[in-house]
Amino acid sequence: MVSVLARSRNSERLVNARRFATDHLVTGIAIASTIVVLTPLIAILGYLIYKGASSLNWAFFTHVPAPVGEPGGGMANAIVGSGVVLG
Repeated sequence: MVSVLARSRNSERLVNARRFATDHLVTGIAIASTIVVLTPLIAILGYLIYKGASSLNWAFFTHVPAPVGEPGGGMANAIVGSGVVLG
């Protein structure tokens, strides 16, 4: 009877060790996958902010869009439309 109990405890320890190792392995894979996916997204966002920040000024937010082919224009219609939809 004692040997069966000892084997049971030993088996339980092995199962717990395997669960512990599997848990840490899968957690590591999930963290690595998250880093692999977020790195290019953050790089693209940083590039867009770097290149596009110079275009942001007061006129961009207050003027209406310019016709196709003309320089300038703004986002006033889109901002007002978003406000109307939210309201």
